[in-house]
Amino acid sequence: MGLLVVLGWRVVAQMVALAIAAGAVSPHGLLPPTSLPLSLAGVRIDRETASQSASLIRCTYRHGEQRSYRVGQVACEVAEITEIQPDAVVIKNLLTKRAERLVFPSTSPPANPSPLPPPSPPVVTVTREAVAVDLAKGSVDHYLENLNDLLDAALASPRLRESADGERRIDGFEIGRIKEAGLVEQLGLRNGDVILEVNGQSLDSLATVIQLFGQIQTMAQVKVTVLRNGLRVPFVFNRK
Repeated sequence: MGLLVVLGWRVVAQMVALAIAAGAVSPHGLLPPTSLPLSLAGVRIDRETASQSASLIRCTYRHGEQRSYRVGQVACEVAEITEIQPDAVVIKNLLTKRAERLVFPSTSPPANPSPLPPPSPPVVTVTREAVAVDLAKGSVDHYLENLNDLLDAALASPRLRESADGERRIDGFEIGRIKEAGLVEQLGLRNGDVILEVNGQSLDSLATVIQLFGQIQTMAQVKVTVLRNGLRVPFVFNRK
């Protein structure tokens, strides 16, 4: 029975490969589904002018904010639209820099019945000089694959200040509504903490956060400055 299953999968794989070579199937159909906090609400295909095709995407982490996006545009500041299909949208995940598919909720693949266990919890060591956080190897990849769980662990709100020219600008992100025993609490953060800098770069916009997030994924150590009770507290995250 097992051999038949393997042979069956080989035949299917060969048929898909031939279909792709013949142009009958888009290779994008083989892309993994995205784990970004996005929901595809609709698509409009313009068969005469592909650039006029549009997708309706909901930003689930922004209280359901929804708008139309075309190819080349960035949706919800986390995904670049690269192709619009009748049943899905191909995106570039700006956090992981990989191509993924955003499908309609009703056609989303079922959840893995046997998910891999999460990595070991972070180990937090508090000293006078800094807060050291040791993360298990592979933990960052795990959290990226379960981004919705990470976003549900706390609420990060822009901390605004008025600049010299009278405009209100982002001066870090304040952490609140921390979920008990969630990842954010395990990292040693508290309600009211304000994340000011990452590796010395100020967090002055969500775009900066996304850019830094993409950069730090492969780093062995990341330094974060947190404002706590009026004092700047350095956090050092080490990937073990």
